[in-house]
Amino acid sequence: MVALAATGCSEGNRASAPKRAAQDSPRLVFNRSIGDVRVNMSRADVELRYGRPAREQVLRGFFPVGTRYQGKELVRAVYRLHGGVLEAEYVGGNVKTIRTTSAYYRTVSGIGVGAHVPRDRCVRMNDTGEVGPRGCKNTWLSFDFDGECLDAWLTSMGTRTMTLLFMHRGRRIEAVRIGDPDVILPCF
Repeated sequence: MVALAATGCSEGNRASAPKRAAQDSPRLVFNRSIGDVRVNMSRADVELRYGRPAREQVLRGFFPVGTRYQGKELVRAVYRLHGGVLEAEYVGGNVKTIRTTSAYYRTVSGIGVGAHVPRDRCVRMNDTGEVGPRGCKNTWLSFDFDGECLDAWLTSMGTRTMTLLFMHRGRRIEAVRIGDPDVILPCF
């Protein structure tokens, strides 16, 4: 009888526990979402899906004077998933950026961490900031390469959200970040 009661209790807890991260979607949608996390989603909804983060950092005074979120705190939450991390940054309790280093998340066309950009496209070549190869093309799909301050491929900064593809020294994508340009603060 005690064993049955214990089993019933554990089943009840499992039903109310967050779904396991292994069941999250591998979908990556530029300018919108990574896995089951979307830009502007509430923190409560993220934690319902992924549970509590493995690590959290509260950054006060992060936003420079004159920026949209000046005076607000940034909360960076890291979830360890699928051989990498899924990081959400919150402002006012809502997701403002999402970043991943996991190859699990991919676009429909297969772009994600670990994918390679075509050989004729620009990439940062060395530690001194030289971009190459000579004559390389600095556009790819809907991305432009910024070797000056970001060392990343990025979508337009004129929209409410942007996507950045951070490169390893070669042509391999090392991390994907999606979010509000006023939180990413490119080149600030």
